[in-house]
Amino acid sequence: MVDAIASRRLRGARGWLAAAALLLCWVSPTLARAGTFKLCLLYHATTVDSGTGEDYYTSTNWWRARGAKVEVYDSLWPYAKLWPPAGQDPYAGAGDGCVTVSIPGVDQTQLRVRMYMETRLGRSDNITIQAIDADQTEPGYVTILTSTMSSGDTRWIYGPSSQLSNLVAIASFAFYWWDTHDPSGQGLTGSHTFKIRNEDCPGYPGNSCAPFPTAYIAPGHNPRKFAIAHEVGHLVYQAYRVDEGSSASYSFDCSSNVGGPACTYADPTPGSPEALEHALHSMEWGSCALGEGFAHFFATDAFNSHGQSGAIFGYYKYLDQQDPYIVNVENGPTGGVTAYMENMCVGTPFDGRGTELDWLRTFWDYHTNPGSQPGHTLIMDEMRRAHDDDGFGSSAAYQTMRTAAGADGLKARWDEMGQWNGIDY
Repeated sequence: MVDAIASRRLRGARGWLAAAALLLCWVSPTLARAGTFKLCLLYHATTVDSGTGEDYYTSTNWWRARGAKVEVYDSLWPYAKLWPPAGQDPYAGAGDGCVTVSIPGVDQTQLRVRMYMETRLGRSDNITIQAIDADQTEPGYVTILTSTMSSGDTRWIYGPSSQLSNLVAIASFAFYWWDTHDPSGQGLTGSHTFKIRNEDCPGYPGNSCAPFPTAYIAPGHNPRKFAIAHEVGHLVYQAYRVDEGSSASYSFDCSSNVGGPACTYADPTPGSPEALEHALHSMEWGSCALGEGFAHFFATDAFNSHGQSGAIFGYYKYLDQQDPYIVNVENGPTGGVTAYMENMCVGTPFDGRGTELDWLRTFWDYHTNPGSQPGHTLIMDEMRRAHDDDGFGSSAAYQTMRTAAGADGLKARWDEMGQWNGIDY
């Protein structure tokens, strides 16, 4: 009797297995198909110098996380990694900040997205940008759980607001714009990792600086996109020098701070050394005005369209007068009259000197005015040759840049822009 019951149970089990096999055959096409889920990442940036007349990222908002480092996991324990596939680097698209996750046999799911404060950009994926806190050595990350997605969905992934998010979003965009809007230039060819640290320049409280390959962004500059992009400009130029076989370090003397009340600047930050007492209007040695003017130009270039003559730069000093201090980069008087040194500075000979404002405007005009427009790479190379070949010292910046431009057939253009903006000394 027991055997008979067992036999019936076995026959019943066989019948169930047969039905299950038929069911499995019926659903197997669905199980074999991979569900696809597209994730597009956004960093949040909180800025206080947006919406002043510039063209790009004109408000505190979400910035595409171009080239962001990202990992995607199953939403359930043990959180199996779903992306990137084996052998693929964990970086989103440099153009759109998106990744597509394929999961066999899954039509609906939630995903755990680990979003790093790190991006990889460059024409050969050769530039890594990392935002790092003062007490850390590596970039942090945030984990975001999506709502339920269906296969074929695209979901925006909104990273939370933070100081590191500010740094990585702004630094990455500034480099991306400079690199991709230079079609005739080679850009940076070497592999570099730029570390953007959320802390004061070592030894210089309240100041930011960029000793290659690290940019230190003072806390007061963290919400200022033009200040962050300025320091990235210093890093990019130093990286270009390395790529071309020059030393990354290029020194310029900012100790001169003369020219009367309209052309001197006293840094209000306690403990700041005299060497950092320079600003947009201070009458400086030409080499300092060139180096700082170029970094201002880099920041201006990132956030302004070349399809118009005007451009706005939000300066991060003089905040007791205006926050941010608005500069019309095309011409004065907003931000200072055109040819500022010639018109405003007194008591010291102009020879070998300049102001950052005049050099900023010269670079912008040189790059954007009608005619033979030099690209980003060419401008950096002229700076490199002016420094290395001619050894521009404190007072030789204009003449050595003129020689470098002349070697590229652009001497007349350089003279025209230099004379108009009053740097030809």
